[in-house]
Amino acid sequence: QILPMLFVTTLMLFAVQYLQFQQYFCLKRNLLSSNSNRSKVPLFAVGISEQISSLQRSRWVKFICGASNHDVALIRNLCYIYTSAGVDCIDLSADSAILNAAMEGVQSAMIASNNFPNTKSRPLLMISVNDDEDLHFRKAEFDPKICPISCPRPCEKVCPAWAIPPISSQITTGVIADKCYGCGRCILSCPLGLITEKSYQSDVSTINSLLASGQVDAIEIHTGRNHQQSFQNLWNKIGPEVLANLQVISISFPDMDHETIPFIQSLQAIMTENTSLYSQFKGIHIWQADGRPMSGDIGKGASHACIQLATKLLQQQPLNISSTTSLDNVHQTTIDFLDHHNHHLNELNELKESKHFIQLAGGTNNYSFSMAKEVELIGKPGFGGFAFGGYARRQLGKYLNELEKNDSGAKIENHPDVLKYCMKFANELVQSVKSS
Repeated sequence: QILPMLFVTTLMLFAVQYLQFQQYFCLKRNLLSSNSNRSKVPLFAVGISEQISSLQRSRWVKFICGASNHDVALIRNLCYIYTSAGVDCIDLSADSAILNAAMEGVQSAMIASNNFPNTKSRPLLMISVNDDEDLHFRKAEFDPKICPISCPRPCEKVCPAWAIPPISSQITTGVIADKCYGCGRCILSCPLGLITEKSYQSDVSTINSLLASGQVDAIEIHTGRNHQQSFQNLWNKIGPEVLANLQVISISFPDMDHETIPFIQSLQAIMTENTSLYSQFKGIHIWQADGRPMSGDIGKGASHACIQLATKLLQQQPLNISSTTSLDNVHQTTIDFLDHHNHHLNELNELKESKHFIQLAGGTNNYSFSMAKEVELIGKPGFGGFAFGGYARRQLGKYLNELEKNDSGAKIENHPDVLKYCMKFANELVQSVKSS
């Protein structure tokens, strides 16, 4: 009896191994041909039911690579780690090289998913864009040759991305642009004010090319106070592609005090103005409450701003687009946009019900879930979950950057000791939301 059982077991193991090899070679072929055929659907297709369930239970987790983070090797490995930890979505810079690196990390993680019990389904891939000047879309820069030799270099110490290298005769740039994600801490730390920032605008042709590639599932538009016109200008150029191809539209915005809710309503009106086109959109809306941008790695208190913003939004229920809101003390720009688009607000109620969720960002870290639970956000209708960026990256970055120094282009899965540590941290962070 034992011999037949061993024989059957051996056959089953061989079959599993054969399937894994087949997946691997399919992945290799897909990746090698992706540049020549950008419309190819990713090997591991994604369904949105798992993500909707996460949002409905306030258990959604998004990992933010950084809208200005262009460190290809780091992003590839971070995507491998956080896919394996079970995130619902990965947020990326709108750049083809970054998207390809993320896909390679995600798909490699999916192939190895049997080794990671928290991997449920492929995360949505999201690109971040801006409608106008925004803190997330900038790079620091300075000339190291003009730095005094005696300077203690506080910029190097405060940089959370290891983007400012130690001073040496070989240094030709003050900031490694690909690593810088624009937090601005170095600018404030420089005692001589030698560090400046360079802002940039998302390129519309690049955005539409990525949207049409079949490799992007979601988009996030970063906007701000009185940006309605610039938002509309961007939306008019990318809106049809977004509604036709994507499953999630996320809007990231800061706290604008009493203007926040009318501002959100004015953006809703812009996006839905073409009701026949909008009625074809079958995805979901996420409203990212960006409390204290790029600060989650600073400490517990960084979470307060985004939690306060989300609490305010959900108390006043701004997601009902036909709700009446007092416009006292609201900026005229917002009032004008609401008046202009008012003619079709009632029509929107006749469309199929859209899903709208608030998600925290800007200061999120390992304290955020418990703090949100204390104020009864968890499980509250309309509260979807959390996005982790700076905190999630910094805790792993020191190990992954060291790995890259010693082995250029290193893949995290080929370094089990480093992977073990990284997975322990990522699992604890993600599952603190998923399993609590």
